[in-house]
Amino acid sequence: MSQFIDDYFNAYFEWNPSAATSVGLHEYDEKIEDYSAAAIAKRIEKLQRLQRQRAGRPERLTNPSTLKSLMARSGRNCWIWKHSKHGGTIQ
Repeated sequence: MSQFIDDYFNAYFEWNPSAATSVGLHEYDEKIEDYSAAAIAKRIEKLQRLQRQRAGRPERLTNPSTLKSLMARSGRNCWIWKHSKHGGTIQ
């Protein structure tokens, strides 16, 4: 599962280098987003590969504690925004 998380975030940050830079991954500092038709097609292919990779795995990512645990095992930081009627908090 940690390989899937690494693959997911690597693909996400490659697609969105500004987000990578904003979380401190400075290897993306010199890159900008590419929203060309070719880049979008490549992104769709990558997401479909990730979806196939994820298919059949029993762990669900909808539970915040499961997600935080998986992120911790992969060596990534994870902040989850919890919304309530009194405002939101970061867990």
